Amino acid sequence: MKKIIVLFTSILSIFIFLTSFNKVDIEKINKINSIEGSIAFQFFIPNDNRLSDPNEMYKIIKEVSSEKNVNIFRKSVVANNKGAFEDVKYTLINTNTQFFNVFDFNEKNINTKLKDEEFYSSYNTNDPNQIGLIKDFGNNDNIKIKSFDSLYRSFSVSGVYYAELPKDLSADDFLSVLIKRINHDLDTTYTVENFKYSSQSQINNIQEPLKILDTISFMIIIVSILVITFYILQNSKKISIYKLNGISNIRIWMTIVQNPLNKSYIYTSVIMIIISIINKLPYTFTLSLIFRQIIYYIIFSVFLLIPYTFILKSNLNFNIKNKDNDAYLIKFNFLVKIIFISIITSISAGILLNIKSLIKDLDNISQWEVSKDYGVIYPVLFGNNDIDDEYFDVDFSNKLYNYLNKNGALYIDAGEFQDDIEVGPEFNRHFTMTANINYLNKVNIKDEHNNNISISENETSWIVLVPEKYKSEEHKIINDIKFLREGSYNFENDDMNHKINKDEFMNQEIKIIWTKNNQNLFSFNPDVNTSNKNMVNDPIIEVITENNSLVSDKYGTWGNGGSSPLKVKLINNSTIDTYNDLLPLFKELGLDDNFTTIINLNDLILSRISELKNDIKISLTIVIMIFVCFLVIELQNIIIIFNKYKQKFIIKRSFGIGKFKAYKEFFNIFIGSYIIQILLLFVSNIGIPFDFIKITSLIYIVDLIFILVSISILESKNKIKVLKGE
Repeated sequence: MKKIIVLFTSILSIFIFLTSFNKVDIEKINKINSIEGSIAFQFFIPNDNRLSDPNEMYKIIKEVSSEKNVNIFRKSVVANNKGAFEDVKYTLINTNTQFFNVFDFNEKNINTKLKDEEFYSSYNTNDPNQIGLIKDFGNNDNIKIKSFDSLYRSFSVSGVYYAELPKDLSADDFLSVLIKRINHDLDTTYTVENFKYSSQSQINNIQEPLKILDTISFMIIIVSILVITFYILQNSKKISIYKLNGISNIRIWMTIVQNPLNKSYIYTSVIMIIISIINKLPYTFTLSLIFRQIIYYIIFSVFLLIPYTFILKSNLNFNIKNKDNDAYLIKFNFLVKIIFISIITSISAGILLNIKSLIKDLDNISQWEVSKDYGVIYPVLFGNNDIDDEYFDVDFSNKLYNYLNKNGALYIDAGEFQDDIEVGPEFNRHFTMTANINYLNKVNIKDEHNNNISISENETSWIVLVPEKYKSEEHKIINDIKFLREGSYNFENDDMNHKINKDEFMNQEIKIIWTKNNQNLFSFNPDVNTSNKNMVNDPIIEVITENNSLVSDKYGTWGNGGSSPLKVKLINNSTIDTYNDLLPLFKELGLDDNFTTIINLNDLILSRISELKNDIKISLTIVIMIFVCFLVIELQNIIIIFNKYKQKFIIKRSFGIGKFKAYKEFFNIFIGSYIIQILLLFVSNIGIPFDFIKITSLIYIVDLIFILVSISILESKNKIKVLKGE
């Protein structure tokens, strides 16, 4: 009896802790993720080369926002030096703001007007520019708040911004002033409509998970009260004997129920306090936890007085003869079990289907996760050097490309596969893409024998990778490649004024390596095959090495943002660290005024990947807690039914009767309850999808296994007692 009280009150306490922790954690991170949208309106700066100069645009945004007392924000997701995603928020504060209200800081006085490289972080970075620590509940999220000054060192000007306005300024009025200044300074003709953000930012709907957590907590409370009520009724004989021996009602209550209840709540409360201290959880959370414990303790004590009072007021002779006080409770518990398990089955199946959908969405963009390790040189500005002169194209391109290539840069030009490419009827060759060896190693392309392809940077021949299904077109493909190479020569010689020997160039050997069919290769270009996850199926690939290519083969490498063919390998996943590493070379080449920033590849897609992963994590946490709740409800039902019929069960088993036959009443109840549950599901869900049926079937199988294991344990623990007549 006492063990059952301790078991179920402990289970309830654990659920109180877990549900409270997850609710607070989800609520806090949701407030942080959505703070910009809740206090400010969104606007969008278009992707336009005329707006790409970060210095000019920063000056305009800063001066206009300062003049109008507007706070500007931009948020992104990047990878830190450990490869983990972190949310970064850039702030330009000109007046009072609500932005910092959702954050908890270690410091009492915080600096809201960050400058230069100053930042706050949720973890210690050992960076001298970190001026404070953000308290992250649960220590499971990576968050940084940075100065707007540092935004364009990692990201392009184009993107979504948030403007927190004073009460006397409308969104259209602010945009009108901003756009008027842009048009004046940059000679553009934008209107307010061009800067309005048409799609809403995706904010996680966390209300449903929070409601589910409350629901399963409620279920645990009910089943815990019912199982302890059952045991009080089961002990009616003992209670009546105590009463006949003159023991007071209060002492009986304290001995049988209240003392075990007190000890259980004290022990679990102490354990939760220790866990909270170890994990440095806020004292307010710990206090609220203890308060909830006290509330549930009172609820338990009050509700359990009902069956105890019933026993005290009932006929003592009736109780001593051990009549069925619990008959109605078992029927009521059976009804509760059917309702609760039906709810849990429906909720968990729905969440699992949602997880499947989230995983599918994640799979559609998961290839882009690798982009967190790479950046692009953007924008290319007009500096002291003419951007189109001979020096810029030839000398710079070879030296810088070779340096970046040796440091892991990817070159992949899949421009011919972009969705907007249109060809005329005279076009009669296959599309091709150009890639370097680093790219081939990254995507792990296989030859026709399913072996990895190995090519040296010293290779001087023009290497072409062709899917084996095109073997019958070998002669035509070689002629097409020769035609393309002649075009490269003409561009190099005439347009770039880089004179090379034509005979020597045209005699360059063309080598074909046949590749395995049905290989999907990631293009690293958001405009390529958008319907196929930016993948290219079985492309013909022209491979550039440091010794087989012209400058024109790498033309267009720079300045095209996310679609630039060359992806620079980031140092410590940091665009700033990488730029600082390259700056001496830029200065040596006289290009430090042309190349002022390296930006992340695609922060919007990385944000979506991070968001989907977080949604999946939350959903899986809910599923696990629902599953545990499911097992607790089933355990409660097993304990009640087993104790009701344990003498019959164990005697049958002692005579060698098989488990399913001996526990016939038990399995009849199990089968009957699930037949009713299935009927309820079909009544409440017209047109149930096949996936839903598969998931619920799996739940029932797990339930059956759990029942078999549980009754085996209960049988072994109670066999001797029952046979002794206890």
